[in-house]
This record gives sequence, structure tokens and C-alpha cells, in this order.
Amino acid sequence: MKKLTKITMACALAMLTLKSASAQEGGFKDRFFMSLGHTIFLDFFGMPNYSNIDTTDLYYNGTTQNIVERETGYSIYTFGAKFRVNLVDLNDNTSIDVHAWPALGVSLMSDGGSHSYVGSLSFPIMAGINFGNVSTYKTSQNKGFGFGIGYEYLNGGLFGSVDEGTNYVTDNVVKTTGMPVIELAYRYWSKSNKARELSLLIGFGGSGSSKIEPGAPPAIPAPDKAAKGGYHYRLMWSHYIDY
Repeated sequence: MKKLTKITMACALAMLTLKSASAQEGGFKDRFFMSLGHTIFLDFFGMPNYSNIDTTDLYYNGTTQNIVERETGYSIYTFGAKFRVNLVDLNDNTSIDVHAWPALGVSLMSDGGSHSYVGSLSFPIMAGINFGNVSTYKTSQNKGFGFGIGYEYLNGGLFGSVDEGTNYVTDNVVKTTGMPVIELAYRYWSKSNKARELSLLIGFGGSGSSKIEPGAPPAIPAPDKAAKGGYHYRLMWSHYIDY
């Protein structure tokens, strides 16, 4: 039901975007913006923590341990594309938009032990406001700023494996999460007269857990590790296409 609700909301947002853009003077092509970008070693993320039941000590003292773990990672290289549609041009130098910013990363993620993964995918959908450069096609400003807020789907482990030699009764590894995100963007003209953008993405949230699973063997809890949500920090350089 939750997945259906999210799909319905996304479709409604897309229809509203197309309707708003087509209703504005100038047509869709005058309100659509696209940029391509990349970053090297400036993309960091973590999944919500989770708990597993480790039976290593069961043979020796009759108890098990509630192990709280967390997958964290970084991207060596990330490539992203931003697709933006202005809903309203307030004037020549200010606009309100919706945009998607999917990105693929050559990344590494691990809990420091039995789990190892490579490859990441992020897909934020955001609403934003733009000032100055690249806010509209009519602006004459040399510099510009943007602010966005939205929600991101993050998969930090596209490929990977779990060490089968662990003594876990459960394996609740978390590789994907969703979280609120904000974006801060600075735009300027390069020396080659290309519109450039430096964008900072900050994500936080997602549910974490350190509870012992019902039905698991008697376990010692880990009270020193509270439930923590996921996070995502990324700094990316981009250039706009046909602007």
C-alpha cells in the first residue's frame, strides 16, 4: 500500500508539472533544463542501522549477543544528471521548479566485517527555487543560486555478498533507504562561456533499529547503540546542456 501511494503521488506530481509548464507562456522547451555532472571522492552515505542475533557465545555461556551494525560507504566516482522543469517563472531572474537528480556511483559499502558491496544508485525528486543565472532562459545574471527540498531513494549496494561464515541467526542487512534531502546550488559562467553548477546534496533520516527480533534466542541487548537513520552527503560539479 505504501509503495502504491508513493507511485500515485509521483504520477500526480509529474502530471501537475507538465500541466503547469504547458500553461506558461513559451511552452515546455523554454522551461526544461538539463545538466550533467560528476564528482570524485566527495560522495558519502550510510544506511540506517539494524540488529542481528549473533550465536558465537551460545556454546560457551548459553547466551547470544544482539549485534547492532550499520553499512557505510563512499563513492570513488559518481555521475549524475539533473532534469528540471520550471513550474512558474516569477520574473526573468526567479523561478520555481521540480527536478529529478538521478546518479550512479562506483562506490564501496561495508559494515567493516561480513558485508561488502559495490555500486550505488540515488534518485532524489525535489521542488526548488532559483535566483539569477540559469533560473530562466531570459535572465542576464552572471551568477545564480538554487535551493531544493525533496525525498531521495538510495541504494548503496547494487552488487555484493554476505559472508556465510558468520554466526548470525538473522541477517537483516539494510542496503536501501529513503530519506528527506535538501540541495544548495551555486551557478556561474565558466571561462569557456558554459553555465556551470556546484551543488551540495544533504540527506538525513530513514528508520533504524537496534531491537532484538521476536522469537530469537535469548540475547544481550546493545544499549550503547541507539537506532540511527541513514545519511547522504554529496558535492557535485555540473554543466548545463544547450543553455
